[in-house]
Amino acid sequence: PGVETPPPALPPAAPSEPVPAPLPALPPTLSLSPCQPSGIADCLEAFRTGVEPDCTDAREFLRGRGPSVLPALREADRPGLSASVRAHLARVYGMLGDASVADLLLRRLDDPSPDVRAEACRALGRLGIASSVPKLRPLLKDGTPRVRGLAAEALGRAGDQEAVETLAG
Repeated sequence: PGVETPPPALPPAAPSEPVPAPLPALPPTLSLSPCQPSGIADCLEAFRTGVEPDCTDAREFLRGRGPSVLPALREADRPGLSASVRAHLARVYGMLGDASVADLLLRRLDDPSPDVRAEACRALGRLGIASSVPKLRPLLKDGTPRVRGLAAEALGRAGDQEAVETLAG
């Protein structure tokens, strides 16, 4: 008499979110040193393999060296490079922030690879090169949405009246 029994235990609640699977191990990254004379060659090789984070490390290595790497990059930037290497080079040119690479980037706008065209647009946008407007305008009708979007962004950053009229038209 008077003894209370505890209520039955509730089953454990189901987790509200699934537990994510562990991420696969990443490949070892490059160990590049600014003192390495082969640093630029190593970066180009990383671009050829297309394996991240090696490509990211190579881009950061080149960006960290600044415009001083431009002569070596210009020398390495020759016909026959893979689309991956051409795209990474275009990206690096934009990251270096030196408008002297405009000629290289403008040529990349005609590249058969949409990835290369997109990275050239991105780089020209970063650099805000007004003389790129006539070459960027046709890319607003490119068959690849990413290229169209980055071309529009680059035109917006070009900062001249012709670019504004192109985007408004």
